[in-house]
Amino acid sequence: MEKKSLFLYFLAFLLGLSLINMFFLFLHYLPAVPDSMFYFYPDQQFNLSAFQRGFIPLWNPLIGCGSPHLADWSSSVFYFPNWIWNFTGLPQGYMTLALAHVLFAFIGFYLWLRSQKVDFFWCFLIALAFVTSGHWVQCWGLSPLLATASLIPWIFWNLQKALSQNHPKWWFLASLFLGIQLLAGYPFFVFYTWLVAVIWFLFQKPSSLVVLRFALALSGALALSCVQWLPFLDFCSYGIRSLYIQNLPYFDRPAEFLTLLQPDILGFPGREGYPGAVANWIFGDLYLGLIPLILWISTFLRPGSQEKQNWFWAWAALLILFIMACLNFPIAKGPLLSILELINPSKAVCIFIFAALTSAALSLNSFFQNASGSKKSPWVWIIALFIVVNCFWTPTRLLHLVANPYENTQYKTSAGQVSLAVGLHRILSLKTNSFRFEFNDFYEKSSIGPILSFLPNTNMVSNIRSASAYLTFTSSSYNELIKYLLKGFPYEGDLLDIADVGLLLLPQSPNSRKFKTVGKLNDNFLIVNQQAPGPMLYVPDSIEKSNRPEVLYALALPKSLWRQKVYLEKNNNGSDLALEPARRNLVFAPTEGIKKPIGSRASFSQNFPAKGFVTFNESCVPGWHAWVDGKPEPILRAYGLFMAVPLSEGGQHQVDFRYEPASFRLGAFISLLSLGLLGFCGINRRRRR
Repeated sequence: MEKKSLFLYFLAFLLGLSLINMFFLFLHYLPAVPDSMFYFYPDQQFNLSAFQRGFIPLWNPLIGCGSPHLADWSSSVFYFPNWIWNFTGLPQGYMTLALAHVLFAFIGFYLWLRSQKVDFFWCFLIALAFVTSGHWVQCWGLSPLLATASLIPWIFWNLQKALSQNHPKWWFLASLFLGIQLLAGYPFFVFYTWLVAVIWFLFQKPSSLVVLRFALALSGALALSCVQWLPFLDFCSYGIRSLYIQNLPYFDRPAEFLTLLQPDILGFPGREGYPGAVANWIFGDLYLGLIPLILWISTFLRPGSQEKQNWFWAWAALLILFIMACLNFPIAKGPLLSILELINPSKAVCIFIFAALTSAALSLNSFFQNASGSKKSPWVWIIALFIVVNCFWTPTRLLHLVANPYENTQYKTSAGQVSLAVGLHRILSLKTNSFRFEFNDFYEKSSIGPILSFLPNTNMVSNIRSASAYLTFTSSSYNELIKYLLKGFPYEGDLLDIADVGLLLLPQSPNSRKFKTVGKLNDNFLIVNQQAPGPMLYVPDSIEKSNRPEVLYALALPKSLWRQKVYLEKNNNGSDLALEPARRNLVFAPTEGIKKPIGSRASFSQNFPAKGFVTFNESCVPGWHAWVDGKPEPILRAYGLFMAVPLSEGGQHQVDFRYEPASFRLGAFISLLSLGLLGFCGINRRRRR
């Protein structure tokens, strides 16, 4: 026991040195993973910018012609550990917080295994294996995934404590951790965590009273996090998955399961001859270490020797693995395939690793408890050595860091040049379809190349508006615009003008009179659209069409006279397709001219020559409201994609647009009320004691 303690003290010292070393190594660096650079980092930069300006980022005007931001669950707006970036800044704090989550998950998994009566020596080693497994290392730079996964062991530890002690504080903590996981930003990990937690909890055969308390804990978690998931459900009612991530082939190739044996056995995703699906860049790594894998498999080879808990976790891991593999079987075709695509089986990989490593730890503990002293000693150190070596080996194989491209001087210079050229208008870069190939030789090439193309979402870091977006849940109208953009050159129609695309970054200059090439930025031409109107526009007349396809077809052609006539649609009963007006007047301060959309607000004030319409080219989705001179007005869907408000007469008017979805107001009310009730109950109980 004394040797074990000394060994663990040495390991703890080594782990501490590694974390300190990685802290300095990670400063101003990012993992060479597209989702980290193109999606999560810009998202968090937008959150940070919004908070520093003093508003909640409900709406993102910088991507996809405007898109709900808070309702996109992975935005993790209310996940409070991320707020530390307000003090550290994102470049310095992004990977630092990732390391903090790794340490947090390590402690949580250690406590979870201790609650399962595993020896402290094996708890330490298997917890270390958990946070250095293949999938975990690849998640280090993906903040919402890492944050959501790091709470898994804490949830099960609190539930175990609540089951064994049945004390209110453990039920409260379990509810709190479940709620925080909902806010962390990755719903697929939440879904699989809650699914396995419910099954495991019922497997313990609790009493009816304990089941009721568990149900109350789950309800409390839902109430606390209502401010996040309720807007998401609202968004699901009219939003769709982005065009670029339809029908991703998760785990439909048997070769992908070879990653159980070695994390990089298939090579680098995206290179020629790669036998797996590139879509499984992050989720295709099942590696949990060869020794833990052998220990997990050995559980099935010793029937009758395993205890109740070990039996559950061993078979749970096997069942999860089968769910991930079922796309390879004929039974998964047909109606079942649509269900599998909805729940994305590959994203159960984190709970699979949790279950398999829990089973491995229980199996290991059981073996050495039953083994005699002479057989035990050498194997203890052999297994421990293999686990430790593997824990420090895996990150070196999978974690490839590159200098933060957003801090690159060349990027900052280019961003200033683009920002000056685009002004209030939107940018469009059509390298979206080929962005994966930019990463084929990512480790050999500089990471700055793709970023300098200002691919969708990267523009958010420099506060530049874009007509396109990458990996996001969007309104259906946005995908209609994308289909138009993918048609190719030349863009002679009027839809780009209406979408306020004022600057195009393209690898070739279009042969069109509409666009003017003003220079070259790295490998792209800077192409100015001189007909971009700006965020808001006065249009004197209207024309009606029966549906959106008719509107978009007309606007895809030139000379649609869209500046003189706003294109409107009819709904099923023959009236104009419109969003309901707000139920209150707006107290406003008069402004002059156009205000650039900031967050969820924009204003337009001028002297109008006659009655007509004010158009606003942000995506028309439920939650937007408009006021004319402080009085609510309905919003008509204009040009199939955007918004328009009618003016009954000419003269001086101010038109205000605000994005205030009822789902957010209701969710915020329920969350604050629940938080207040929990706080009151906690204070009241303490006073009684």
